[in-house]
Parts: sequence; structure tokens; C-alpha cells
Amino acid sequence: MRILFVEPNAEPRAIEIDGSLASMQAPVGGLIEAVYPFEDPVALICNDEGKLTGLPQNRPLKHPETGEIYDTVCGPFFLCSAPSDSENFESLSEELIEKYTKLFALPKLVCTNCGEEYCKDELFPFDGELLCPDCLETKTVLCSHCGERIWRDDNAGDESTPLCQDCYDRHYTNCHSCGDLIRISQTYYACESDGNEYPFCYDCYTSRTSRKPIQDYYYKPEPLFRGDGDRFFGVELEVDGAGEDDDNAAGGSCAPRSCPSPTAAAWKTSTASTMAHWMMASRW
Repeated sequence: MRILFVEPNAEPRAIEIDGSLASMQAPVGGLIEAVYPFEDPVALICNDEGKLTGLPQNRPLKHPETGEIYDTVCGPFFLCSAPSDSENFESLSEELIEKYTKLFALPKLVCTNCGEEYCKDELFPFDGELLCPDCLETKTVLCSHCGERIWRDDNAGDESTPLCQDCYDRHYTNCHSCGDLIRISQTYYACESDGNEYPFCYDCYTSRTSRKPIQDYYYKPEPLFRGDGDRFFGVELEVDGAGEDDDNAAGGSCAPRSCPSPTAAAWKTSTASTMAHWMMASRW
């Protein structure tokens, strides 16, 4: 027996069954119920307990004259011929298969980017548009920092690190020399000939500063440690407030030639300054 099988979120398709009770119960997954919602001699065979057992909604049933929805079939169902002069269900004609395939076809929507038709569940709403999977992939991207979807044309980062504008402004910048994307926390700054400071990546910054006899304030030399023995680090404490506090600096203002001895000069400074000078070599 040739029937039209309709599953949730799938296009109707014609299949063959042998017409036995078991072959009719198998497609709907349980006991069957026959309803006759059409003007044609066609029966709709569905699961008798589809709504009670929570099967997914499938297709609405509409009034043939008003088009109003009066019920919804839950779970898979199939259509077969139900001649008035026969007690048995029979095969659907090709004409009726074509008619009801169109009637129960999934609603089609158009991708607003490429214009192709897709089922509703295959399209993704984004920024007021409905995009098919291909257009969603080619036209949009996820911000690598916050995960928000953005148009590729609005990508403030680069191909490997796409960024929305807000995340770029908060956490990233571009190297003034090579243009590479860099995190603000990993950015080095240096003055150019116009007197303004600009951001640089580490490579460009070190290449630029390695040729300068006097480095900028932000210069961070790469430490080189030689040998495997103990390491000693110098410590210097500024107690004059970067030159703003004359009282703290007064104790250590004598010139070396006027100080009677290094020990005497050192003890004329403040306690903090004394500790800084006499503990210059601290074991790490």
C-alpha cells in the first residue's frame, strides 16, 4: 500500500507498507487513530495517544473553507485512501500524493542575503535578517573575546582574532609600525619624531629601541642571566617623591668629595634611603 508519510520538521514522502495493522502502527509509533479532515476520501492515520504522551507537534489541521486552524497533529502520521465503498485502507493515487505533498510541505522562507528558499528551522535570525547556514558562515563571525556574533565587515580585529568594536576598544589596539593586533596589556609605547607616544608590539618596539642610546620611559630590556650560580638584584628606593619632597632628600644631598666617608654620608640619609644604599646587593 502506497502512503504519504509526514514527520515533524520533515518534508512529506511517499513510502510503501504491506497494509497490515502492524505496518500501519510502525510509522506512527503506537496505536493508530484514523481521522477524516479532508473533502477527498483520504484518511489521516496518527498515534492515538500522541498528545497524551507528549509527542512533538507536527502539522496543523485547517478548516477547508475558512482556513482556520482547529487542531494540531502530534507525532508522525500518514495519509492513505479511504474509499467509501470499502472497509479497508488503500493506496493513495499519484494525484493525491502530489496534492497532499504540497499541502503538508514545510513552510518556506527566503534567506535575506542570497535569496534561496529554506525551511523555517534552517534559517538563523541575526540583526533583523534571516540567514541560511552558508550565509551565516560567510557573512558573520563570533567575537573571540565576548562571543557576540557580528558582521564580518564590522570585524574590528583580524581574521585569526575577530572582535566586536566594544571589545577592541576595551582590550586591544594595533601596532603603530606593523599594524598587528595586540592586547593593551602587552603593548609597548614609544615617542615618535612628532613628540607623540604610539603603541608598538614587542618585536617592533625592541627593534626600534635597540638602536637608541637613550631609551623611553616604557623601555623594558630583556634580562640576560648567565651561569647557574646565585643571582643578585639591585634595589633602589626613592624617598624624595621623585624630586618633589626636598625634606626627605636633604639628608643625602652632600657631594661625595665633602663627605668624610661613605659610611658617614650614608647615615646622613633617611632610614629608607640608608636601607636602599646598604642593601643594594640582595640575594634572590
